Amino acid sequence: MNEAELQETVISPITDQSLSIVVKTPDQYISADDFLREIKSGQKQVVGFFADMKAKAHAAWKAITSKEADLLKPLTAAEGAVKIKMLEFKRIQDQRAREERNRLQAKADAEAERKRKALQKRAEKLKTPELIEEAEQAAAEVIAPIVDVASTIPQTKGTVFKKTWKGFVVDKKEALLEASGNPVLAAMFEIDEGKLNKMAVAFKGELQFPGIEFREVETMAKGTQ
Repeated sequence: MNEAELQETVISPITDQSLSIVVKTPDQYISADDFLREIKSGQKQVVGFFADMKAKAHAAWKAITSKEADLLKPLTAAEGAVKIKMLEFKRIQDQRAREERNRLQAKADAEAERKRKALQKRAEKLKTPELIEEAEQAAAEVIAPIVDVASTIPQTKGTVFKKTWKGFVVDKKEALLEASGNPVLAAMFEIDEGKLNKMAVAFKGELQFPGIEFREVETMAKGTQ
């Protein structure tokens, strides 16, 4: 059977018949239930039609991605190792630049302070208020220049260093306690609904927590038998 035949002999008849289904009486309910078996059978035929193709495609995809991962793994490791070395070099150079900047800034600040004191002493020796005010104003205007030290990191094409703030939970219990009274922080903690549902199945409502409700929810499933 090809795809066109599957559409003509299985899918179309079922979808067409589904439009005429009416469920208003017990007999119609039973008929609808019987028809669900036909739908399930049709779904099974469609899945079966593509099963072999999917299996072959998945096997090919798996083989390709496995080989790709094998070849990428040492390159990814090499990339990581080189980046670590480069970041360490940059950290050391940045630290040296900061130390040199601090040293030069301290020197500039000391020189500015020396000039201020010299002008203040000069003002103390002056006699006229005008000259004293002028000397004091000159002393007040002595400000050390802002010292900057250029980075010694070479500029390379395509390499960008970026600093990003990140959050780390160092004490989960303390963080959760804080979140209980802080809506901003509480919004950052997501409930694992998968684990919550597993707990619901395991305890069947016998275990309850504040803010969490375990309920039995009714759904409908239909097998092929």
